[in-house]
Amino acid sequence: MSRSSLDQIGRHVNYDKVEVELQYVTPLLAESYLASNFANNRSIGEDHLKELMKEMRSGRFTISDSAICFDEKGELVNGQHRLTAIVRTKTTQPLIIVRNVPEETKLILDVGRSRRMDDRITISGTRISRTYCAAVRHAMLANLTSSSLGTTEFSKPRHDKEVARIYNNHSQFFDKLTDCKFGATRAFWVAAAFKIYVQMENGKHDGRRKEYEHDMEPLERAIHWLHITSTGCAGVINGVPQSIAPEDRAAQLIQMKANRRLLEEKRNWGDAQAWAMTVRAAHHFMMGTPLSYIKAATFDPFLSIRKARSTNKIGFGS
Repeated sequence: MSRSSLDQIGRHVNYDKVEVELQYVTPLLAESYLASNFANNRSIGEDHLKELMKEMRSGRFTISDSAICFDEKGELVNGQHRLTAIVRTKTTQPLIIVRNVPEETKLILDVGRSRRMDDRITISGTRISRTYCAAVRHAMLANLTSSSLGTTEFSKPRHDKEVARIYNNHSQFFDKLTDCKFGATRAFWVAAAFKIYVQMENGKHDGRRKEYEHDMEPLERAIHWLHITSTGCAGVINGVPQSIAPEDRAAQLIQMKANRRLLEEKRNWGDAQAWAMTVRAAHHFMMGTPLSYIKAATFDPFLSIRKARSTNKIGFGS
């Protein structure tokens, strides 16, 4: 291969210090490698780990084209599942070890189990859960007549920075949801609560907006939505038990519709039409509009999440 071809491949990444070797990794050595695992590496996937352990115990595990990689600081950036499997099975396995991997390659390593967007964003320095990553992308979708969801439209590595930016701009909101035990709630419900909260916060000083048919603050309204859509009941907000009033009916209707689909049609509430109906319900809920039925929205009535101002502030939630 010519020097010009090598330059084209490398571009601005320097591979001169990269070292590659074949090692037979013992459980003791695997433990020492895992001790240098970098802080933002993704969590262990138990299903994937069990498959690797099964292969190792049966003697079927072989060298793959995915290496155990360490960056220029000596931190483990790839291979934690295989190393953990070696420790748990107490076996010695052959592995390719690569050291001094450039920082730029962290996000494109082949790890045997493909990295999701939340993995990639977490690795880049913003810790985000799978649910919140999906919720941000659902909330970003503007075209509600499409058959795609936000998790499809904004799924590529080129979208990572924007998703991370939006999440960071409203990180206090997501932290509060985690504190309130909504971290594992359906991503559709979280995404709609996110849209409600951001619109109400961004519109606080907009004299042109219509008045709400309720007296809740943005965070209270978002959490009230989550209580109703995730449980079918009103919860407690700031120590005060809530009820489902006529202005809350949209959340109750959409929750009933999702449950009915699951019971009668055996289908989860997770397609494009379901999201379009969720957006419509969430907007009516935000406004406090009493409803008797819900239909799918053909356009997003909310402020664009991609253009909204940050809602992070001093004294948030206090």
